[in-house]
Amino acid sequence: MVLEIGCPCALLFGYAATSGGLVQVGVALQHPPTQLYVQPAAAFSVTGARADIAHAAAGSFGAVGAQVEVELATPALMGLASEPLLALSLGRGLTWSAGQPAAAPVLAAALRLAPEHALAVGAFAQGGALVVAPPAAPGAFGPPLRRHALEHADRAAAWAWVLYLPALPPDAPLSVEPERAATLHAAAAARTPADSELLDMRLWPALEHDDLPAFGAALRELHAANAALLPPLPRGRVSDDLLDVMAASGAAAWGQALAGHALFAVVRGAQAAVALRAALLARLPLGAGRVLITIADIAGAGDVARAERPLLP
Repeated sequence: MVLEIGCPCALLFGYAATSGGLVQVGVALQHPPTQLYVQPAAAFSVTGARADIAHAAAGSFGAVGAQVEVELATPALMGLASEPLLALSLGRGLTWSAGQPAAAPVLAAALRLAPEHALAVGAFAQGGALVVAPPAAPGAFGPPLRRHALEHADRAAAWAWVLYLPALPPDAPLSVEPERAATLHAAAAARTPADSELLDMRLWPALEHDDLPAFGAALRELHAANAALLPPLPRGRVSDDLLDVMAASGAAAWGQALAGHALFAVVRGAQAAVALRAALLARLPLGAGRVLITIADIAGAGDVARAERPLLP
């Protein structure tokens, strides 16, 4: 038997310092996803995208024999929680291979994921738009404090996320994303609680009432407050140009991922998303990256056992 595992990526809107404590706010997105295949084997081996991360995470689950192929991985350095989500996906596969499939909190505890990965754990567990509390100790993650499915039956009404994933030089340091995530967490934890009204009275009610303009205004304010806690991440002329296109497009909110290089914008409906993607592609030089359209993931990680899957030798 072979287990196919797929999971979303996670976009952090920002930390909110509230009267009830520090929380992360963000959303699970269907793309770019993580997908891998696991089958029991005499010894552990892994091939495919981000195999280095999967190999490092495997040690948290003991000497489990399994053959792993990482078919897809959320790109590194984009600020979309690539590393913790790949580690969680691997953990799901290895615990299945050992005959004891484990849920997200157990996997996170085994991996001793750092508190700044709370949103990734929530996205893996159940998807949706989330408010999560970073744990006091590594790996001790609880359930989300709030969750909204952000689901629309009508494509014309759906909130669509347009992402630009820039092409980076081969020697770009892979430490940028985890370092920025840790720096932001430490800086946010030191802030005076001042975001309760923004979260409780503006951003979250706008989500629940499908008020995209109000949500966008609140998201831009939360995102800007968090970005001010970080040193600027250098970006080139292309990214600056594309941010200008996003801002002029009528998007409700736009910006750069807090922990990485991805750009995002949120608009209503497939037609607006396609039009924005076309406008971005018109300004994008050949080979400078890719632009994609996605929607919120509302299920979290899923897995399917199959009778057979050809794996790389």
